[in-house]
Amino acid sequence: MLLGVLYGVLAGALWGLIYVAPLFVPDYHPVLVALGRFLVFGAIAVPFILAHRDELKAFPIQQRKEAFYYAFFGNVLFYSCLTVCIRLAGAPLAGMFTAMIPVFVAMVANVKYTREGRGLAWSKIVPPLVLMFSGLIIANITEFQHFTDNMDSPVQYWTGVGFGLISIVAWTWFSIMNGEFLLQHKDKSTKMWTALQGAS
Repeated sequence: MLLGVLYGVLAGALWGLIYVAPLFVPDYHPVLVALGRFLVFGAIAVPFILAHRDELKAFPIQQRKEAFYYAFFGNVLFYSCLTVCIRLAGAPLAGMFTAMIPVFVAMVANVKYTREGRGLAWSKIVPPLVLMFSGLIIANITEFQHFTDNMDSPVQYWTGVGFGLISIVAWTWFSIMNGEFLLQHKDKSTKMWTALQGAS
């Protein structure tokens, strides 16, 4: 159990790097920063695919193309927009936007599933979502002060906010669609599916 906790802490620390990495390379275009991050993902994914070529056969060409689309929205577009948000509006605000993604995913997914006749009653999910959203606001209250403060570059700040919102949309779409694919193809290897996205 202790090892699992340590792995969890390490994963959290590595995830936290996405908010400071763009600040270390301010001269690089946001898309290049996102592609650099994605290339590392690919460098890890390709050896895995080569070592498990038998599992790759289970994925037809069309599904490999799907992996590319998911990778584009969930990695390149998401992180490019988040990088712009970090640089223009600050890492704390970008972190708050990312933390809001589970709330958006739950809401959008439930709207989708309700239309399909398999959604949950809103009375069951709204209370926890409200608690989560309230916690995010309390934890990031200083960021909301920018709404009333006299900012030196309001256009720059609000442009960053806009890109942050786009990053939320991109990752929300990716989370729901990627989850749908896995639910509809339970016979497929989830590890290989993830590796395919990294190598796309």
